[in-house]
Amino acid sequence: MPQWPADGKITDTNLLVPVSFTNSIGNFITDAIPARLFANKLIYITANGGGGTIRLDRLPEELRERFGYNERMADLAEKNDRIKKEREDQIHHQQLQAIREQAKWGVQNCTARPFLYPQRALGESWRDLQPLFNWWAYVSRLTSSVAQTNLPAKPYIAWNRIVALDYTTNESFWILDATIQTTPNAESHAKVYLLHPPNTEKRKFDAARAELMAVNRERSDLAFIQQGNNADLSAVNNRANDVDFYRSHSGQLNNQLAGAAADLSRQGNQILQNQQSVANKQSALEARAAELVSYLNSFQNPSHYVLDFFAFDTGKTINEMEVYDLGYIYGQ
Repeated sequence: MPQWPADGKITDTNLLVPVSFTNSIGNFITDAIPARLFANKLIYITANGGGGTIRLDRLPEELRERFGYNERMADLAEKNDRIKKEREDQIHHQQLQAIREQAKWGVQNCTARPFLYPQRALGESWRDLQPLFNWWAYVSRLTSSVAQTNLPAKPYIAWNRIVALDYTTNESFWILDATIQTTPNAESHAKVYLLHPPNTEKRKFDAARAELMAVNRERSDLAFIQQGNNADLSAVNNRANDVDFYRSHSGQLNNQLAGAAADLSRQGNQILQNQQSVANKQSALEARAAELVSYLNSFQNPSHYVLDFFAFDTGKTINEMEVYDLGYIYGQ
């Protein structure tokens, strides 16, 4: 029976044979090439560049058997698809609400840190923190003390901003030397526990930092190699100019140096090829370095991961340290 990876990638080459069937609207599809296979459906492409999706239970029996159709597994996949679709619809609806809320508060942008990842889960309960983000950004823009004494109520009052440069990491929790802001104008400092820490994001950050350093080292190495190529090409060109000079002033030397001229020409062409190869690698590394720098610059400190999130004050303590919960981050 086929296995169904999360991305539906077909690993069994025997399943990539073109198939023919009648689709859900009654059109007969010929020579459809399987592209992705899931427990409940097949995604295919056609010779004209089109494609589509068909449920496995709509296929002829022979094809159902070939693709390992199992009714129980298909029903489970259908249920998971419905849950995923409902969740995506909910997120889309919340995003539209967030846009309307931002317009109401006069907030232009709530996508920078710490306003990332508004969708959080605590246990079985989801939270949309966008109203808090909008409120926080709005209050942060106020400069008048009069205006700040007449603030609207803070949404999600138990969610505070946590900033930490120093921390001890663990897969299940981090211990932070944190600055805690209950509002943009009120902060305290404490050592706290953070549950559901951003391990995924930190790993991505650290990997990007390591890759950027490796890319820069390779760029430096290639620059050194290219300097050598340039020096070699200059030397070859100088020798070739000398050969051309002597050949042009002596018929006897012209014949004797013909081979040397041809050899220098070959050397020059090889160096030019080497230069182009290095230049292509340099161009690819430049592009990758730009991507990595852009990603790292989205953080407060591109050289050191700074934790800056809104987290939930659980009201609990461990070893006299307050316990905060980042929650499960949807979309991290």
